[in-house]
Amino acid sequence: MIAISGRQFDLKYSIKRVEMIENNLGKGIVSSMVHSGGMLSVSELRNCLTFGLVDENGHYLAPKTAMEYTDALFEQNSYASLCAVVLEAVQRDCPFFFQEN
Repeated sequence: MIAISGRQFDLKYSIKRVEMIENNLGKGIVSSMVHSGGMLSVSELRNCLTFGLVDENGHYLAPKTAMEYTDALFEQNSYASLCAVVLEAVQRDCPFFFQEN
């Protein structure tokens, strides 16, 4: 869970959500995660947070609202901790991206 402005959120990823992130960025996010050791660029990290935020009921936030919360996350947390939270959520929700076979 992620606390932002007194509310609780989580990150949730599916193939569709990853596709949305990749379409917005114009590049593969999982490839970026693997090659950078999980240290995403700021724009990659912002997109992953924005498109992955779900409220306490498990509903994805509207992108504009999610971006506002993402801005608050950047003000309240370190870059490295945010990268770690995103990587952990992607590994949890999409383990098939990281299988060796």
